[in-house]
Amino acid sequence: MEINNRDKDDIYNLFIERVCKNDEIFINRQSLLINVNYRITDPKAEMKEKIIPEKEGFYTESPVLEINDVEKFKIALYNYVKAYVQTESRWTRNDISNNWEDIAIYGMSIIWTDATNMDFSNPIGFLNRYTDFLSQDQWEDLKEAKEANTINGVRIWKQIEESDSERETPHNYYLFTKDEEGNKIFLPSICYGIQNDKAYIYALHKIHGKGQKENLEIQNLRTFIKGRGVEPLGIATMLSFIQESKKRGIKKIVMPDNFVMQYTTKNRLKEDFLKWYYYNSQEKIEETRAKNEDILDSNHRGSLNNRLMTMFLVNKYYSTGLKFLEIPGEVSDNLTVDIQNFKLGREEKKKEDGRKKGREEER
Repeated sequence: MEINNRDKDDIYNLFIERVCKNDEIFINRQSLLINVNYRITDPKAEMKEKIIPEKEGFYTESPVLEINDVEKFKIALYNYVKAYVQTESRWTRNDISNNWEDIAIYGMSIIWTDATNMDFSNPIGFLNRYTDFLSQDQWEDLKEAKEANTINGVRIWKQIEESDSERETPHNYYLFTKDEEGNKIFLPSICYGIQNDKAYIYALHKIHGKGQKENLEIQNLRTFIKGRGVEPLGIATMLSFIQESKKRGIKKIVMPDNFVMQYTTKNRLKEDFLKWYYYNSQEKIEETRAKNEDILDSNHRGSLNNRLMTMFLVNKYYSTGLKFLEIPGEVSDNLTVDIQNFKLGREEKKKEDGRKKGREEER
């Protein structure tokens, strides 16, 4: 594509002018419902800028992208855009882009909806990560289904496929079984990316088979696993993904937390709907906003907690050897788990007779 005739300065200027300096980003007259704010804090830069679009409305704000090293940022942005534009996949090809520049603008815009607050402070590392998601091996051999473990007598297959453009990462990993006629029955899918010896889990979705009819084997499997507050079949996918990661030399699994722009984007979409539905009746809009804000906030937290709680349950009830290195909070935006000593199953503690122990202590 024409990207080969452009350099890092061209791509950087395209990013600043077409992505950052706008209240909304449009491609072929269609709004992406996001805006990207940036601040140059590089002491070596000739000019420091701070662009934070101000607009009356509801949830139009986005976090501020800190560009603290302009030259390194240009290189990281160029490498990411080049990999994005040159990768022919469902994740890099949306329905509204007509040429390489549209594709580049879309890729430079939508990527920030998958960034945490820490990623906005370190955008160079974030862009490098997604460049690796597009250029490093992402378990391509699993595009052909392979049989995985049998769970409670149910035969399970594992497979990966390309994600659609609205998903968090270019690939997703999923499990499925088959009914008596050979039709697939899908378990939840993990949106993931591989960077060197780390596997990043960005989402745990029910991408396939929404509303599918589950056979008796799947129903029994759901009862056998016991979700304890999360989707039981998601636990099965998580266990399989960790096992696959360890087998392939992955040392850590990282779950980024709180994709703040996904939240603001959903609120902007809801706001546009309210304005259309109530014909700009401010009283009705205000009345409905508070209710929807609580619902969106609850759904957002639920989506985040689902991944984290699934991992905690995997550790507590279904495996040994996991070591938690980081937990989302003030210090980190990530749940980071060392999986090098991971093993399926639990080591049952021997039951002790407390009365016998008491008699021995009396002697």
